[in-house]
Amino acid sequence: MQAYRYYESFPDDSRFMKCFVAVLWTLDFTHLVLVSYVVYYYLVANWGNPAVISCRFIVPLRIHLFLIALLTLLSQLFFLFRIWTFSEKNYWIAGPVFVCILGTFGVISITGIFVTIQVKFPLGTVLMVTFGAFTDICIAALLCFYLRKRSKPTRQMSMLIIACLIAYFTAQGTYIAIALHFSSGRTYANAVLVNLNVRRKLRDALERMEPSFASPSKFDGALDSAVVSS
Repeated sequence: MQAYRYYESFPDDSRFMKCFVAVLWTLDFTHLVLVSYVVYYYLVANWGNPAVISCRFIVPLRIHLFLIALLTLLSQLFFLFRIWTFSEKNYWIAGPVFVCILGTFGVISITGIFVTIQVKFPLGTVLMVTFGAFTDICIAALLCFYLRKRSKPTRQMSMLIIACLIAYFTAQGTYIAIALHFSSGRTYANAVLVNLNVRRKLRDALERMEPSFASPSKFDGALDSAVVSS
């Protein structure tokens, strides 16, 4: 629905941004198919057979982390571009966040490799959610700082990853953290689409802000640059 709303509401966006949304939606849909099959396989086809969970990882379960890694990378880079624009291309602000984004992508990808070859990597889950939560919190905090309002979609990302981290430590030996992490890719994609779809409301809200927030000329230029680029 968010993707449909985007294409219907912003036909004049650049071809790059339209392709970006298409890629994001395709990855998200593919991940949904894989996760749905995983749930069906373990909870329907093998109902009452808990041994199958510990003895065998089916192919969709092995590769789903790579899709989450790509969705996370693309979504976080999208929000980083917003930060880059509003900070007037400040390397000292955007640079550390970019490093965190690459770290998150790398940790998820490495964990996916270990899962694919079925080699135990005990720290995989905690590293994924720790890097992810820290990066999301940095992004959300910077967006809040520059926009002077809470970025709800980004805040939802942070809350989900933090919930995964809490579940990992408080419910060890269960699959609660994994179940929550299944939804992370979808949450990232939806956050980007929501951000794109509320641009008109965001611009109206920014125009009503008190002038002490930033120099009007500089801010209008940064905002126009962000909207045109998107």
